[in-house]
Amino acid sequence: MMHSGNSVIKLFKRINSYEYGRMAIKNSAYDFLSSSVAKIGSLFFTIILARMLMPELFGLYNLVMSTILLIGSLAVLGVNQTLIKFVSEEIKEKKGNSREIILYLWKIRLFILGVTLLIILFSAHFIYSEIYRKSITIALMGGIFFLAFMNFSSFLESVLYSLNRVDIAFHKEILFQLIRMVLVFFGIFMTMNYSNDLRLFFIFVLLGVSYLFSDLYMFSFLKREPLLKKTKDKLGREKKKKLKNFFFLNSTVLLSGIFFSYIDKIMLGYYVRAEFIGYYSAAFGMVSSMAILGSFGTALLPIFSRIDKGTLKNALGKSLKFSFLFSLLLLLFTLVISKYLILLAYGKEYYLSVGILNALSIIIILLPASSILLSYFLSMEKQNLVSKLLLITTMINVVLNFALIKYLLPFGDLAAVYGVCAATIISQVCYLSALYYNSRKE
Repeated sequence: MMHSGNSVIKLFKRINSYEYGRMAIKNSAYDFLSSSVAKIGSLFFTIILARMLMPELFGLYNLVMSTILLIGSLAVLGVNQTLIKFVSEEIKEKKGNSREIILYLWKIRLFILGVTLLIILFSAHFIYSEIYRKSITIALMGGIFFLAFMNFSSFLESVLYSLNRVDIAFHKEILFQLIRMVLVFFGIFMTMNYSNDLRLFFIFVLLGVSYLFSDLYMFSFLKREPLLKKTKDKLGREKKKKLKNFFFLNSTVLLSGIFFSYIDKIMLGYYVRAEFIGYYSAAFGMVSSMAILGSFGTALLPIFSRIDKGTLKNALGKSLKFSFLFSLLLLLFTLVISKYLILLAYGKEYYLSVGILNALSIIIILLPASSILLSYFLSMEKQNLVSKLLLITTMINVVLNFALIKYLLPFGDLAAVYGVCAATIISQVCYLSALYYNSRKE
């Protein structure tokens, strides 16, 4: 243990010798704090929400959320990653096109978002009647409002990361978590006598209002940022072409990644009762929250984009080792107290989530490592490689989900949920292994 402590000390001493070492430490610290606030806030929000809604309605909430975010992935595409990379490079090279790049990408984002919202609007009844056969049509309408302001927030946060103002993103996260807690829980209390579908509608509308407040906070800072002042410089045709190429390459990465993230709940929504989606969501939410200590990949992307290959390779290795150490400790901690975590957090109504949590706990190691490796490849403009790996592993995930659910469903809904757990873990292991193998070849 002493040896591990000395290694960490040596690591930080060596980082200080790099040109961007201090920036990396500062950004990683703020990103860690922001991620911690987001995950811990989301964990408490999920716990209280699950207790207030109970398994069936909580399952419907997660089904609607997964559906909205899956369709909404069209609006996200690769805009955020493109913005972070190119604005970071503009700042490094001391050019004056940061504002023009942001506005250009904003127009692309706004157009795609409009198309996405229309898709949800006109497909809501079809999703209810032909796919899930669960009453969520009105809830999907509320999801349109939520998705719009969540997208604005995501874009503005990417601008902050590209400017290395992760501290403002941290403050925004605190504000968002507090407002979300107050508004949503007040809304749930006030709609107790409403139908499930209508209650979910108000929950998603209030989530959108929470994002609106955080959007206004970030915008109030960005409008005073000197680097974003209007200049006479214009984006040339060559620059726009480069932005579009990077954007489209990242789009395939993001689409595959988001599909990979939500396909499990979507497929469960078709086959099992709503309460079992609730059990699975409660366990998966707990696992995701426990992974926060190893997750700082987003803060590393601007830094990875600015340092040379030799230093980059060394930084990647150190980041992975540091992440693995914390993730392993969290995994062991989770396995030991999983029963008490579920019962204390969600209550005895969610007792079936205990076994699901144990089954999914290995994800605590897999997710942070994948996040770091993803940032590494994106910084090296290896979007094609990442896209191929995500596409392959997503196909593996879908096939495994379908096969295991169909095979295990005759044994009950819970057995089908365990099949989804197995499919998720196997596909995550395949994805991480492929990323790591290719990083060793670079």
